[in-house]
Amino acid sequence: MSIFALCLPLGSATAAVTDNMFRTSNTSWYCHGASLSDPYYCQTDNAELSVYLQSSVDAGTKASVRAALTGSYDATHLNTGEVSSPVTSGSGETDVIYQQDSTGLPSSTLGRTWCNDATDIERCDQHYIRFREGTGIDRMAACHETGHAVGLTHGAQAFLALGQTDPRLACMVAAHDHHNKYLGDNNSDNINATY
Repeated sequence: MSIFALCLPLGSATAAVTDNMFRTSNTSWYCHGASLSDPYYCQTDNAELSVYLQSSVDAGTKASVRAALTGSYDATHLNTGEVSSPVTSGSGETDVIYQQDSTGLPSSTLGRTWCNDATDIERCDQHYIRFREGTGIDRMAACHETGHAVGLTHGAQAFLALGQTDPRLACMVAAHDHHNKYLGDNNSDNINATY
């Protein structure tokens, strides 16, 4: 009599229903230094996620960003920390710089994320996130744009692709939905598998 056992390495099991971590076979870009008018994002360069909130960010948006970081991202393998002044060049750049200004944003866009300094075709040393001025950015929008800064995509860019409003994408749904203000299991699993 033979006994067969299925052995999986520790940490290999995941509950992710789809891989929506950049770069998937459904993303059409590589990581490169971009701009607000060329808004491409990719993975951050390491698990130590330093963030800076510029003085242009209003108090409500700062609270939403901090709630998203502590309520969702701190529960992953990422180690988030807010810095009092940013490093914008050289080694050890601040990973995410948040700003609030409507300049350059399409009228229907609440926020946009772009890589400022690519380290290779998948990773970025510094992302910028711009939120629309005067819109009352909530935790969902903060969670969503921060997700792009660590590499999370929308459903259409995931592999296997999901609908843009599939609830399993949680805060990464493409349409603004105040109920999806948390990272969710799928996104958390993809972050943990990457970092």
